[in-house]
Amino acid sequence: MHQARRFRELTTIAFTGVWLAGCEDARTPTQPPVPARAAAGPTVTVQDLGTLGGRESFGRALNPRGEVTGWSASLQGDFHWFLWNGSSMRDLGALPGAPNAYATDINSQGEVAGWSLGSTDHDCHPVLWDGTTLRDLGSLGRNPFTLGECDGALGRVLLNARGDVAGVSATVDGDRHAFLWDGAMHDLGTLGGRVSRATALNARGDVAGTSTIASGASHAFLWDGATMLDLGSLGGSSSAATALNARGQVAGTSSTASGDSHAFLWDGTTMHDLGTLGGTFSAAAGLNDAGQVVGSSRTASGDIHAFLWDGTTMHDLGAQGPNGSSGTAINNAGQVVGTTSTASGDPHAFFWEGGTMLDLGTLGGNSSFADALNGAGQIMGTSRTASGARHATLWTVLPSQAGAGARP
Repeated sequence: MHQARRFRELTTIAFTGVWLAGCEDARTPTQPPVPARAAAGPTVTVQDLGTLGGRESFGRALNPRGEVTGWSASLQGDFHWFLWNGSSMRDLGALPGAPNAYATDINSQGEVAGWSLGSTDHDCHPVLWDGTTLRDLGSLGRNPFTLGECDGALGRVLLNARGDVAGVSATVDGDRHAFLWDGAMHDLGTLGGRVSRATALNARGDVAGTSTIASGASHAFLWDGATMLDLGSLGGSSSAATALNARGQVAGTSSTASGDSHAFLWDGTTMHDLGTLGGTFSAAAGLNDAGQVVGSSRTASGDIHAFLWDGTTMHDLGAQGPNGSSGTAINNAGQVVGTTSTASGDPHAFFWEGGTMLDLGTLGGNSSFADALNGAGQIMGTSRTASGARHATLWTVLPSQAGAGARP
């Protein structure tokens, strides 16, 4: 029980993060990639992305060309955004008078979005780095958020390929509303309540998220460029969106009429219940353009396992140890990453394809977490080193060994 609780706690830490990041090269050099698996099976390289001179760094997002962003401790003890370009970690700095910055997303052009934190209260801003300059995106009317609000409570600042930014901001009345920035910040409103929050953004500028309704309950929404659509629920009182694809489909989690929580896929007109792996709980974490969904579900025996829903069926991806697994992301080839318990009970990043779960290992420590992957078989996350420090990490499944597709 203790090991199971520790695994769940560590997994929660890895998935929610503390968005702290960081134009100069890293002062702690990155380590060359080393093989993580022998040639008998899929060959994987693992690379320590280093730090900006401090002890720790955290990977947060990965783009199609293998660039990584996140945050790292600097020599001065502040946390700055970084951009890792394939060979070195670049310090993206922070706004004037704001010692800390937390990167949360990166697009295919290498632009980065996140939060900037000042040294005083009401000094937390959504910020865009456009390749040369950090730009304060402002707010919907009220002073910026407090440092306590910015420290994990507000979620990610999201960025798409054309430079649109979505997130949450404070209105003149002090409410929290989802916004879309396309050169100016637009208030997306709510579903009748006082709070909305963006959780996903696609290439055409659609935004998915969660909003309170007039009763105070929360519902998943899709903003389609003009209207915030209430996606409803699976019969219960609440729902929440977690992922959005290029087709405008939305995945998330909803309460059912019986009070359970189930993963859902909204296909443009209808919210479909994806069911469970035999237990009473499932939750969606990732969605690809084919409409495949990954997440976590309770099994009939009470374990929590990663799942892949392939359009008709929820498949159990298994686990490599006694404390379960959780899926976090899926690419358009149907490859999945997440975190699995090992036989010793420690959490390790995994890569799944075609029925096989591969332990990606660590940087020498006892834990690692995978948060994103691209179409080139590159996987981004964070791992413990032999000294116990956490470092941003990039794993690569070599193309010559990667399989041709992913059907359970």
